[in-house]
Amino acid sequence: MNELITPGSGVPPGGPRIDAETMAGASIYLADDEPANRLLLEQILARGGFRRGRSFADGRALLAACALDEPDLILLDLRMPQLDGFAVLEELRGRSHPERYLPIIVLTADGTGDTRKQALSAGATDFLTKPFDRDEVLLRSRNLLETRFLYRALAGRVVTLGDEVAAGQQTIREVATERAAVAASLDRVSGFDEPDAIAAALCADLASAIDAQHVTLLLFESPDRAVSFVAHNPRSSADVGYALPRERSHELWQGAGIGPWVDERVTRAGRDADGEHLAGAGWRSAIYAPVRSGD
Repeated sequence: MNELITPGSGVPPGGPRIDAETMAGASIYLADDEPANRLLLEQILARGGFRRGRSFADGRALLAACALDEPDLILLDLRMPQLDGFAVLEELRGRSHPERYLPIIVLTADGTGDTRKQALSAGATDFLTKPFDRDEVLLRSRNLLETRFLYRALAGRVVTLGDEVAAGQQTIREVATERAAVAASLDRVSGFDEPDAIAAALCADLASAIDAQHVTLLLFESPDRAVSFVAHNPRSSADVGYALPRERSHELWQGAGIGPWVDERVTRAGRDADGEHLAGAGWRSAIYAPVRSGD
């Protein structure tokens, strides 16, 4: 007796693998007008571990089922009454999408070259010659199903890459928009002569750009003394001309030497009077970024 090939076997060494559960769950449609042939193929597929097989006595029933739910593999007899396998192939080819891969194994007792050429021209993928060999049925079915699943995975990856490219293009557009806004802002404030007027205009533009409630420009008189120079949308008169505590000023000076950062809670422990001042002015979190001029 021939050894049955299970869905988890028969993969070339080093080749791609489809897990056994995916393979066993493949949807396989079978069309043959001979009940004995259908029964034999159903038994071969079931014993090979395939759980989702459906059989049809004619081509029309098969086409109707495909219209409702496309299978992963079709086993199709060529010689059937009313609508033969060639007509079914033509109909399926007319429905097919260029980016879809639906493997079809033709079942035939005629192994002549003309029959094979005609079936291949009509859209067949492979052949099984009657009488059926169980090993051959399972090996050919599994090989085509692997190709089907890998093709589908590749198509999904192409879609994902397309989404990533689109997201990257959107990011580029957003950066370009932001840079244009910065350039426009700098061009706008270039007409001001007073530092406080320039600072106020820049703070207003920044508040609009990032939808911030408050924007304050801190001026470092020394590494240990920072004073709020200009505030956009101040919550209290102390928002302008307010000198931060020495420890807080030094902390901000050190942070500014590294780069921008986010302070999620301005009232965290150790912030003392400065945290209370910010909380009293309506602040809950803050974004800090160094702006350098000269030294």
